[in-house]
Amino acid sequence: MSILLRAAKIIDCHSEWNEKIIDLFVNDKGVIEVYENQKVKLEIALDGAFVFPGILDMSVNFCEPGLEQKETIQTGCYAALAGGVTAVLQVPNVEPIVDSKETLAYIKSKSTHKMVDVYVQGAASKKINCSSLTEMLDMAENGADAFGDGYTNLWHSGLLLKALQYLQHTDKVLINTPYDKNLVSHGQMHEGKVSTKNGLSGIPSLVEHMAVAKDLELLKYAGGKLHFSQISCTESIDMIKYAKKQGLNVTCGVNYYHLVANENALTDFDTNNKIAPPLRSESDRRALIKAVKEGVIDVIVSDHRPQEQDCKKLEFNYAENGKIGLQTMFISLKSNTDLSLEDLQRCLVDNPRIILGKETIEIRPGAKANFFVFSEQNYLFSLDQVKSISKNSAEIGQRYKYKIHATIKDQNIQSFD
Repeated sequence: MSILLRAAKIIDCHSEWNEKIIDLFVNDKGVIEVYENQKVKLEIALDGAFVFPGILDMSVNFCEPGLEQKETIQTGCYAALAGGVTAVLQVPNVEPIVDSKETLAYIKSKSTHKMVDVYVQGAASKKINCSSLTEMLDMAENGADAFGDGYTNLWHSGLLLKALQYLQHTDKVLINTPYDKNLVSHGQMHEGKVSTKNGLSGIPSLVEHMAVAKDLELLKYAGGKLHFSQISCTESIDMIKYAKKQGLNVTCGVNYYHLVANENALTDFDTNNKIAPPLRSESDRRALIKAVKEGVIDVIVSDHRPQEQDCKKLEFNYAENGKIGLQTMFISLKSNTDLSLEDLQRCLVDNPRIILGKETIEIRPGAKANFFVFSEQNYLFSLDQVKSISKNSAEIGQRYKYKIHATIKDQNIQSFD
């Protein structure tokens, strides 16, 4: 279907059209062209609304197979499109774990949505318990896009070292969640004033930056490519910044929610704000923002982790970690931080594709359409707006300064007005 977007303001720092208002034409093969009065099937007046390249989210859980009561690949893709996300990396934490080519093939067979590319992270260790390595090379040949144990830290030094070495025979990156579980057993939130006031067991930043330090030493010894999935504290930033200056092939990501909220969000014991890693101090939040601007942090993710109400409407100690975030990631960052659109493009669009070895995208003549439309608008994110099966979001009821209206990929359009 051919689509004409009248008076679209292009936001793409790589494009000759960047910050220009143009009539953006997508032909019936999904290719962007200069508009010269071609026949149009669908015409939409944008009146200066923004067009931004499609996001690749490097940490989502669509819960299929095994946990479809929380989310499915189909519903997860619909939520993704509502947030301008046109590609995702599925973590291996489903049931069964993605630790074989058979489970990988199942997810690939289900990931047929015409507008969202679902990439899959294969587990690095069998059953993600650090007992032995999976057949990573076999999974890589069968379509795994990255490796790591998802929400679980690959704590076994010998296995991590071997994984780094084996993956040098591929173009795949090893992703690790930095968390030394031996330093704390029953932590509930960031260790600080709020945890003391709430009477909850704290999780010190030490559990993260100790793991980062160890992994960086192993990377220095073994070589390879290492990505820290989500960092949350100042000490981790400092070590990764130094490692990059040394020439180590290391990248890192941050959960967008750590850029817009801090430990004070837990003063009322809202279990929807119980996430992993935990919301840290305000000084950590500011350090993370600065690290994004400086390029130390490469990627921003939603860490979309659906949980049914039975897992969240519990006493805080018993509630599961995680919140949904695909729909609100972009508008929350744009509304609640001073990050520039160039910062957001680098961390949401460009770097994720570079790290995963995927083709980069641009909004230019001859390129395939892959973008979303948003505008400055007072937008209430209400319960009926949630596209996911699960509703575990602390952002329901919040107002944002921006709204996403539609996502366009190839010749397909999904509108949310």
